[in-house]
Amino acid sequence: MFIVAKYTLVEAYKRRFILLFCLTLITSLAVGGYAAGLAVVSKQYTLAAFYGFCARIAAVTLLAGYIILNESRALESDRASLAFGLPIHRAQYLAAKWLAYLAVALVMALLAALPLTIMPVSAANLLSWTLSLYCELLIVISVSLMLSLIFTQPLLSLLVFGVFYLFARGSGEFARHSGHILDTHPGGLDTLMAWTVKAATLIVPTLGEFAPAVLLLHEHPAETAWLPLLTQTLLFTALLLAVSAERLLRKQF
Repeated sequence: MFIVAKYTLVEAYKRRFILLFCLTLITSLAVGGYAAGLAVVSKQYTLAAFYGFCARIAAVTLLAGYIILNESRALESDRASLAFGLPIHRAQYLAAKWLAYLAVALVMALLAALPLTIMPVSAANLLSWTLSLYCELLIVISVSLMLSLIFTQPLLSLLVFGVFYLFARGSGEFARHSGHILDTHPGGLDTLMAWTVKAATLIVPTLGEFAPAVLLLHEHPAETAWLPLLTQTLLFTALLLAVSAERLLRKQF
């Protein structure tokens, strides 16, 4: 497991993944600076909020894309046969990969939070934003690993991830809107569609509650609902890893 995790990290280093992420953070700062220049008041908070939003999207997009492309290529190449020729169980191989990407995600979360330390964001809000971003990246890692094992085409995996992420980001609003339809239109096709959407929101994490930009708009500490966030992180990560392990155990090399 140590060898697999080590070479996963070495490969990320050789491919300059963290350097690429740093470039996206610089771009996020530029976008935040432009938005702050257009703001009439609270320019520093506008900068922090726009930067946090862009940095979050960059972290999710880059990490998911890298994992899907890298793991899909590895599983279809001779490296997979060599890796499984080692005295290691396939579940241990998956665990080593997951732990290696957890370390990468931790570095990304810390780097994303670094510019916010010089902005007027309270320490409590900054800590909440960073930890919730890391929790979101844990789910992203688990989803990406699962998709790379389910689909043989990386482009299809990327498309499915994009649909999943967009729906999960808006799942809270979808659930509220469905509830409003059920309260005001008790019957008909609208009710059926509302129940379908509401049921779908129950099987995805509510990613809109993770690392919200609103945390960076306040100087005073804001309350974060940690119990739902941690519960969702642990539950969905465990389920996704279980599916990934099942697919890996059945996969033929």
